[in-house]
Amino acid sequence: MAGNHAKMENRGFGSIFVQTVSTIGAALGNLNVGLAIGWCSSALVQLEAGKPTDIGTITDQECDWIGALLSVGALLQLPVTGVASERLGRKLCLLGNSIPAASGWIMTSFATNLWMLYIARILIGVSVGAYCILIPTYVAEISEPKIRGILGAMIQLFVITGVVLMYSTGMVLNWYQLSYIGVGLSVLSAAVSLILPESPVWLARHGKQEEAFQRLRWLRGSSDSHDLEQEMLNSSESRTFSGNGRLYQDPTVIKPVILITLVMVFNQLCGINVILTYADEIFKDAGAPFSSELSSLIVGIVMWVATATSVPVIKVVDRRPLLIFSLVWMSVSMCMFGMYFYLTPGPSYTWVPILCMTVFILAFCFGQGPLAWIILADLAIPQAAAAVGTAANLVNWGFSFGITLGFVDMKELLTTAGTFWFYGLSCVVGALVISIFLPETRGKSSKQIENMFL
Repeated sequence: MAGNHAKMENRGFGSIFVQTVSTIGAALGNLNVGLAIGWCSSALVQLEAGKPTDIGTITDQECDWIGALLSVGALLQLPVTGVASERLGRKLCLLGNSIPAASGWIMTSFATNLWMLYIARILIGVSVGAYCILIPTYVAEISEPKIRGILGAMIQLFVITGVVLMYSTGMVLNWYQLSYIGVGLSVLSAAVSLILPESPVWLARHGKQEEAFQRLRWLRGSSDSHDLEQEMLNSSESRTFSGNGRLYQDPTVIKPVILITLVMVFNQLCGINVILTYADEIFKDAGAPFSSELSSLIVGIVMWVATATSVPVIKVVDRRPLLIFSLVWMSVSMCMFGMYFYLTPGPSYTWVPILCMTVFILAFCFGQGPLAWIILADLAIPQAAAAVGTAANLVNWGFSFGITLGFVDMKELLTTAGTFWFYGLSCVVGALVISIFLPETRGKSSKQIENMFL
């Protein structure tokens, strides 16, 4: 009996280790996502000052377009990525996605005019959007329910790592030199994709039962055929939408789509992409006590530490209350930030912007940031996976484009204080909506989540 217990423990450790390593390999793509987001904060300040470039000094509106075109690229890939991943497999799509990423970074490094930068940002955006579909789906399909949440938080940590890397290197490198990091990472990501295991769920869905069984055995670190067969059976018990009825008449499809749409709307209306894209500019306008670059780096480091710390928290705390708690504190910090810009209290209070930004980032990293994508993975039950993934990314990147492009116009229309109050109010509304409509999904299998919508 003791021997069997020790065997189960060893098998459990091996299973977690293999799934974690596979997640890290796939999440290199999310590191590229972070680089793409963080590049703007460092690069736009240099471009606005005309530092060193043949492009010349650019306007605020041109800065907005450089920041927002990442979202345009992410939207453009939506009709392709879902279909390609179903036909070609998750592994091959992760490999192929390195092509637009590398192409965009290479074009950035050689950009001699504004249009080259625009096209480069769209290409990088294509890869960013595709990674945001492929990686959560892949991780959800290779992981056991008991560690799905912690692995989902881990892939968010890679995004933050990329942001911090750009913030830090942006203090010493020119904007076009920063792109070399993206090129190198794209090549590394492609190489690692070659050795990743294919998703057992995808293999089984395409009639490759024996190969699916072998991949599942490797991922679970188990030689117990009965356990593996039971897991494959449980997965196959989930219904697959056949197309015989109307999509919007299936509650197990439409309800997850509505829920993830709401989550992603508030994921953008909170202002996170504006904060990450224009961090240097925001601190400069606020008169922060340190240089805007150093202030952004401090916030980035806080963001990384908070995201890393959130990983074990997300494993043991339910999704719904943690998300509500996160949105409430994000609202408090944004309202405080708005009050600072409204009162403009003077040099004695220049520490307030860093405090507000730190509270916002901490709250985001412990809840809204990782949980939006973890909930996406939870709700992507087999028959709803394509619809949920498409809806989530359409809403996320559509709102990201509008919020990022409209930042300067919002400041002119609402004032800077009013803009941050808008973000704070959005967080309050989000907390109320989540508390009313979102069910708890932590630790539940796809079959259990499906039953919640019947």
